[in-house]
Amino acid sequence: MNRTKTMYIWGLIILCLATFLYLKISILNVISILLIVGGTFYSALLIHELGHLIVGLCLGYRLKRLVVAPLILEFNPSVKIRFQYSATEWALCVMQVLLPDYKKGRVQYILYLAGGSIANFVVVAISLYVYITSNLFLGIGIAFCHFVLGILAILPIRGQHSSFSDGYGIQILSKNNSLSRFYYDLLLVTYARMDESNKIPITDTCIDTLYEQLLVFISGQSQEPSANHPLFPHAVFTLTTELIAQQKYEQCIHLIERAQANQIQCDPWQEEMKSLYSLSKASL
Repeated sequence: MNRTKTMYIWGLIILCLATFLYLKISILNVISILLIVGGTFYSALLIHELGHLIVGLCLGYRLKRLVVAPLILEFNPSVKIRFQYSATEWALCVMQVLLPDYKKGRVQYILYLAGGSIANFVVVAISLYVYITSNLFLGIGIAFCHFVLGILAILPIRGQHSSFSDGYGIQILSKNNSLSRFYYDLLLVTYARMDESNKIPITDTCIDTLYEQLLVFISGQSQEPSANHPLFPHAVFTLTTELIAQQKYEQCIHLIERAQANQIQCDPWQEEMKSLYSLSKASL
């Protein structure tokens, strides 16, 4: 977490404490309020990830990792429970996704991405019903937290580097164009590498097609999308890894050099990219 974010969080904490002191709210009540608010937001995160999990299980996906910091559940294949905080993985549902043909698999994956927000909105409806029928004010707080998280996840929002919201992935796939096909094929490659049973084959033709299409995208030869699309850094890293595995060193070098020339920021994998480039050079 950088210094600006840390100062921002501490500023919010100080502002809240100053507000409580100004309103002459006792320390015990302050602690109670903070526990309730914190617990409500945590429940929203947990329900969101469980939403992805439930939809994924209904689609035949298999759970590999569930993270709602600091709780981490791992299934590989035995169940492991541990507690660890990570600034980059504070809420995550990782599943072994089964992707059939493009037409059917695209719709299924859209449902999987939307599952988290759908679960949040179900809780919103239940909480509002509880509030209306019993006048329990906590229902409003729960509804608000789940509504905010559900909306933020379903909106097409770009994050730092190559990260983006569920809604952004849904937007890409729902357009049913060359980029959505590229994203779908990239998902196939990504999840195939996660599958220890090797039930998902990766053909040379698939890698070559992705390679050629990515070069077109990052070179700006395509009208849509722009070369700085958040999907491309992850695509560059994934494809260079696959090209190395297939000993296609010249293509690997060419892809990395084209990505650098077009200022594709692969910051999360910068060191790995340097190593792959050096390995390719040395292998020729």
